Amino acid sequence: MCEFRRGTQEEFNLIAEELARRKKDAVLNIRVNSYDLECLKKKAKKMGIPYQTFVSELIHRYSV
Repeated sequence: MCEFRRGTQEEFNLIAEELARRKKDAVLNIRVNSYDLECLKKKAKKMGIPYQTFVSELIHRYSV
């Protein structure tokens, strides 16, 4: 069973800063291989997230 714990102000501030850094403020249009796209969509579906979110996370993890 999950238990709720109120976070500290410092934890809240750290989370807020991270969310601000991850704000999606740019649009990217690219052409990709249709097989690759289908594979990405299937993996995202298995994870229960939209494929655009999955692709965005992949780009973020590779870029930092």
